[in-house]
Amino acid sequence: MKLLLAAILLISCIPGYTNPQAGTVSNGFMKGKDYLDMTANEKRAYAMGAINGMLVAPFFAAPKEKVAWLETCAVNMSDEQVAAIFTKYIRDHPAEWHYGLNVLSFSAMRDACPASKKE
Repeated sequence: MKLLLAAILLISCIPGYTNPQAGTVSNGFMKGKDYLDMTANEKRAYAMGAINGMLVAPFFAAPKEKVAWLETCAVNMSDEQVAAIFTKYIRDHPAEWHYGLNVLSFSAMRDACPASKKE
């Protein structure tokens, strides 16, 4: 799963990339709707795993500076806060519930982190 999340980060770093569902990223193991059906504990556990997975992108040759926005944004966030960000994003985008949860998690963080919009 961490590999899939790292792949999302790598794909998002490609200049001009705008559609996370363009068929270049694996759908992962779950969909957005699956996240909404999780318990609060499961959401928090997933959220921390997702963030940790995104932060290891440099292991897969993503430039460290491409991950800096996420590190800066999430450094002091709790698992509860990240889970709330994911939950809000997914609830606010019901047309995307069939998308991979890995992609939606990444999109939620990009949306929540103002520094991510500078790229």
